[in-house]
Amino acid sequence: MIAGHATGDAPRLSLGPDDTPPDDGRMAAKLRAVRLAAKCFDIARSSRFEGERDAAISRGIAIAKKAGLRLELFNIPGWDESCLRDALAAAADTQERWASALRVADDETIYDAKRRAFDEAASAAAERDRQAGRRAGAALDREALRKAELLDRWPTVHAAINALRARQVKAEVGDDILRPTTRVWFVSGWGVTPFDEWQLREKADEVCG
Repeated sequence: MIAGHATGDAPRLSLGPDDTPPDDGRMAAKLRAVRLAAKCFDIARSSRFEGERDAAISRGIAIAKKAGLRLELFNIPGWDESCLRDALAAAADTQERWASALRVADDETIYDAKRRAFDEAASAAAERDRQAGRRAGAALDREALRKAELLDRWPTVHAAINALRARQVKAEVGDDILRPTTRVWFVSGWGVTPFDEWQLREKADEVCG
């Protein structure tokens, strides 16, 4: 629900910084974003699980920000005005640092830029190995870089699980008879295929990207 509006009322959308009225397509996209973000906050409000609640709030905030909506228009569970200011400041700082570090182009998202940066780093590592005559090391370099990139995006496996859950995808811990010492999860929609922690992070990338 949007703060100050009853459910079902048409929300009053804020315009951009130049107060340029959006065209029909942009307005329709904003209205869709309003509904999706509000649904995420409703899920968070009704959830009994902290991880699910936090993931739903994060997803709602991401949707709202991507559409250029003001977060203060929403009734975000457990958030007061000071929380909102702190979150906005932290998000803006993080976004600016990532954009600067990744040389984000105008038509790129942070996620696109991160994948581009990974591909560039992997290619550079493979080229260094090729020039040094260490062809076998190229695959190892690429794997290490990929794991570092995944850890950067999903510092813990629980972060990936919560992100999947926010997209209505469940990951349940289980056993793999072929890898008895490896912790694995089974993901809804992928049958009996076991995922280790790295594959689970990759699945979170795929589902949430």
